[in-house]
Amino acid sequence: MSAGDEGAISVRRGERVVLDLDSNPTTGYRWEAEFDPALLRLAEHRYVPGADRPGAGGRQHFEFEGLAVGAGALRFVYRSSWRAGTPRQQEYTVTVEP
Repeated sequence: MSAGDEGAISVRRGERVVLDLDSNPTTGYRWEAEFDPALLRLAEHRYVPGADRPGAGGRQHFEFEGLAVGAGALRFVYRSSWRAGTPRQQEYTVTVEP
């Protein structure tokens, strides 16, 4: 899935779901994931550069594993530690199935 695909996500327990969000850490902003750790485990998180030039954006790659059967929110907040205001957000409803 990618940014802009907000909505429902289904994953089986023990399987992974991948989300890639546009990001540019040179601006001081980065995506932070907020989720229920009883429902999901963040299995992998990395930055994948885009163009091979200074200041170019890329994507933040997130992989979550379904841990327990149930449903909950998975929210991504694009924030900077030094800037106040309302950050950009992406929100999904995740259902972990047996």
